[in-house]
Amino acid sequence: MKIGTQYWMRSNLETSLYVNDDALPKLNQVTANIAGYLQSTTEHYFYTANVALSGRILPTHWSIPNWEDWNILKDYLKGEASLLKSGTWLSLKTEEQVQPATNLSGFNGIPVGMYVGAFQADYENKHLAYWTLDNTNATIDTKVFYMKSDTNIIEESNAGIDTKAFAIRCIRK
Repeated sequence: MKIGTQYWMRSNLETSLYVNDDALPKLNQVTANIAGYLQSTTEHYFYTANVALSGRILPTHWSIPNWEDWNILKDYLKGEASLLKSGTWLSLKTEEQVQPATNLSGFNGIPVGMYVGAFQADYENKHLAYWTLDNTNATIDTKVFYMKSDTNIIEESNAGIDTKAFAIRCIRK
């Protein structure tokens, strides 16, 4: 779908195969220097940094966004995360209010969460984070594109490359 001047996949990348049809290793937890994917109980896919950086899971003509790509999107939407969010977002803490999810952009950013080590359930329905390349497009950045339920601000968060697995949203370049 087109948002501003950019073309984004309408949903997160969800594959268990490399583009050459070789199987990606399915993992139970994230550990350093491992390549593979994990699935939540609701069947969402999360990838280790090694898989994301390999480029071997991306459809032809699609890329993992870098910070320039994310910032163009963020500027176009005036930093309003609600325009990207869809689905049901739950509060991080009982006393916090959940911010709106209007999805007026059509991006369909559902709160799939992330994996930190072996844990995913604490983040599901509350967080959404995407792997991001640095501006050289040669390595994973130390920060990820990040949204959470208690704010309407598009943020960035520490990637934790060796201990975390995130969703992938592709951009057409």
